[in-house]
Amino acid sequence: MYRILAVIPLLVVAQPAHARVLESLTDRCSTSVRIEPSLIFSQTHSGMVPGSQDPIRLHRTSPAGPPTFSAKRTVGLTSAHHFKWFCGPNAHNSGGTQEQSRCPPGTNALRARLGSDRLLRVECHSD
Repeated sequence: MYRILAVIPLLVVAQPAHARVLESLTDRCSTSVRIEPSLIFSQTHSGMVPGSQDPIRLHRTSPAGPPTFSAKRTVGLTSAHHFKWFCGPNAHNSGGTQEQSRCPPGTNALRARLGSDRLLRVECHSD
């Protein structure tokens, strides 16, 4: 005969599917980049704001330095999944040549790095 000594409540925790990289885009740019999706999550404003208000800014200070990715940022893209970015010596602050890239459908986050040999890499993520 068995006795119940204790009842342990069962806790079920549903975890979202792991974030994944949908596509990795590459291009070349000089020393700085500014990425402006249509919308981007801003810690300062605690919500989504136009990409121009809180863009992803990359500035490579040392060509030999190890490239690191920016923090992954939640974004909202156009219906065609485009985002604009600017390349040039002072693009991380203002100006630069405007470019446009496209992420696959389902993209809701971006992260980027500007590495050696002027290599820009932008990752399109799905959370």
